[in-house]
Amino acid sequence: MSRSFIVRMRNALALIALASLAFPPLPSAAAGPPIKVGAVFPFSGPLALLGQDSFDGANVAMEMINAKGGVDGRKLEWVKADSPNAEQANSQAERLISQQGLKILMGSYASPIAVAASQVAERHHVIYWEEGAWTSTLFDNHPKYVFRVNVYAVPAGDAAVAYAAQTVAPKIGKTAKTLKVAIVNEDGPFGTSVANAEIAQAQKLGVDVVAHLPYSAKTNDMTALVLKLKASNPDVLLATSYINDATLLVKTMRSQAFRPKAIIGASAGFGLLALGKNLGEDVNGILEADAPSIINPKGLRPAGEALYKEFIDKFKAATGREPDGFSYMGFTGAYSLFHDVLPKAKDPNNTDDIRAAAVAANVPEGSYPNGWGLKFDETGQNTHMFAAMIQWQKGAPVIVGPANIAMAKPEMIPLPNWAYVPLHLAARLGTLLGL
Repeated sequence: MSRSFIVRMRNALALIALASLAFPPLPSAAAGPPIKVGAVFPFSGPLALLGQDSFDGANVAMEMINAKGGVDGRKLEWVKADSPNAEQANSQAERLISQQGLKILMGSYASPIAVAASQVAERHHVIYWEEGAWTSTLFDNHPKYVFRVNVYAVPAGDAAVAYAAQTVAPKIGKTAKTLKVAIVNEDGPFGTSVANAEIAQAQKLGVDVVAHLPYSAKTNDMTALVLKLKASNPDVLLATSYINDATLLVKTMRSQAFRPKAIIGASAGFGLLALGKNLGEDVNGILEADAPSIINPKGLRPAGEALYKEFIDKFKAATGREPDGFSYMGFTGAYSLFHDVLPKAKDPNNTDDIRAAAVAANVPEGSYPNGWGLKFDETGQNTHMFAAMIQWQKGAPVIVGPANIAMAKPEMIPLPNWAYVPLHLAARLGTLLGL
């Protein structure tokens, strides 16, 4: 090798070194364009309140992941698709996939929307990730690309009946075999799924179902329904309703002097803060089986406890309000996808790679802010989730079970009858009357 060649090589290397200082390296191949996720939620219409609430939780998850570098250096980005009903969900899902080429859709809070959008996604072999819909029919057609993180009708219905049989019954001098329950439900996919689960669990535990009365959530008169309930004389009422019909049901029960020893709802209307505003003092004592929300964080794993605090702080900063159960479900659904699945996929643009990462995920319970984890069964349903028992106390819903995340103990079992006036109110009334 000649001396002149060596000199030329040294000069060339020096030039390369200088160039590297003048021109910073290009981003790695992994830091590509944003990963776009379709947000199929009801942002308008009668379901918009909870649709937006659910999306707000999911959005906090996306912002947290993006603030920490995204997925392999790629930012996450929503493509919002307002889907107030099943028909719109169908067309919006088709648009997101066929026109925008999205590989991941997430939704939706509402069962009819979830069923419609997931069927479109499955037809195109696109991932559909559900965070909040409760229908038990989501997996009826054995989809391959549909996953649900949240609790749903069957475990919630099971929890409601089990609580009635195991906790309420002894407090009112009954056993599971002597307990009488009545079931009412809105007659859509949500209410029907929960009621069917409750009936099956009651049969399993030997609980007597003395009435089962479905109704339309659009009804504006529940007098006839309540009179039938009153005639059946149940110890416990199991009710699955949206906010307007839940409010109407309880108000009609008061007007007809019908109050069983316990009322146990299932999410939706019975879990909304609006119920407390609508019913006032009458809301206290009502129980419900629902997704966990404000829990005792000491029942979480250390990482889950830290995530719990971070989520609440960021949600309040972003929205100006406290998160509720739907916000927690939205966050947990999105965070599980963005943090525990997409980074593990060989190619986050390949739906089969995303599916493989989802199937392999195994996040223990207590890892997310509501106490859940992530482990899918063969259908696509998360098994590391559970229904919490919540009771309205002093005008607010608080968790009373399971014990490791409970914030209070159950009270007002049995419920006093409608004629009962609390002593502090009676005293105040006496003062006003000069007695």
